[in-house]
Amino acid sequence: MGKELLSRHSEVARGVLNILSDESFTAPLRLRRNNFGIEARDPISFPQQISDQVLNGAPPGTNLECLIVLRAQSDLIYSQYVEEYKLKTYRGVDILFEKKGPMSLEGYEIYNFGRYFLELSRVFGVTNVHVLFFEDLIYAPEDFCRPLAALLGTDADLVRSALSSNPRNKKKRELNGYVTEDLDITIPYLTEIQVRQIKDHFRDGNLMLGKAIDALEKMQKYGYL
Repeated sequence: MGKELLSRHSEVARGVLNILSDESFTAPLRLRRNNFGIEARDPISFPQQISDQVLNGAPPGTNLECLIVLRAQSDLIYSQYVEEYKLKTYRGVDILFEKKGPMSLEGYEIYNFGRYFLELSRVFGVTNVHVLFFEDLIYAPEDFCRPLAALLGTDADLVRSALSSNPRNKKKRELNGYVTEDLDITIPYLTEIQVRQIKDHFRDGNLMLGKAIDALEKMQKYGYL
């Protein structure tokens, strides 16, 4: 809503690595408007706001770096749809499909990863923006844990152990879809046509990002393109 960060979140402690993380930093506008009203801020504006607020009063020489972990939009949006399905059940609010049935990606602009990467690079500097892929964590853990450990200044084995021993918010899968945590309802997987619609919608942004970070082959393999 454009409010200031709480002081305990924006104050920078000296001599240590400070981490500021919140899922709402990238919550899509469509979901934010449902939660906070039509005046909810577009999260594309948050990197600049966060940078301004943290650096205001921070010790001289404080350096801000940004880590984003991406997931193929078709999987990300479907998973989020399952997570928020209670809105449809209890309030009649569908965050993906229109009343007459077709899928709408209006309000998901924050998942244009190319545009978001450019904004992060503008705010923090391109060398201070680090991109990891959720799919690497699943299929090639070393490619995820090593760069994360380097960024944190710790050992890759420690990161690997921490991630493997503490799964969070893991969804139950059935043959035909994910099961909602609270309602125990199976939500069917998106159809091939719907997956293609999402890929086509975000294709230009994904191409832009893939070229910028030299990851086109990986993004192709993981279903971004």
